[in-house]
Amino acid sequence: MLVAVREGQRLVALQRIFLDPETGRYTAKATIGSLGLGAWRGGGTGPTIGLAEGFETARAWSLLHKLPCWATLGSRRFGLATIPDSVTELILAGDCDIAGRRAVNRASHRYASDNRVIRVDFPKGYKDWAQALEALETQKRDTMGAGRCQR
Repeated sequence: MLVAVREGQRLVALQRIFLDPETGRYTAKATIGSLGLGAWRGGGTGPTIGLAEGFETARAWSLLHKLPCWATLGSRRFGLATIPDSVTELILAGDCDIAGRRAVNRASHRYASDNRVIRVDFPKGYKDWAQALEALETQKRDTMGAGRCQR
């Protein structure tokens, strides 16, 4: 899978994600180009966006919250992505680990401005938003199968 990384409208890098053909989970990642101040801009942009560490987490948060969510592609890069002034509410979709909490703390200071509200969102009971989405999908599958007739 290829993930486009953009600074504004400019493509600055591609992240290649290698997937396990049986599980669909990633096995390795490689980046071509310089990530710089770029981000994967999942769902486009709007006045409210989420910001997450990884592509998988950003995609999951976006599906759960029905809002665009960008990925910085790493906890160390969480405060580096360029966020347009048109974004008036930024929701930091953090991972529930030490690195994730530190990243959210750094980013909350970095992106604060008089014209932008910063909110923090952690997945309660899960390491990250991808795990939370997977658990919800499993629960839905189990619930849907519960009412079926047995032959």
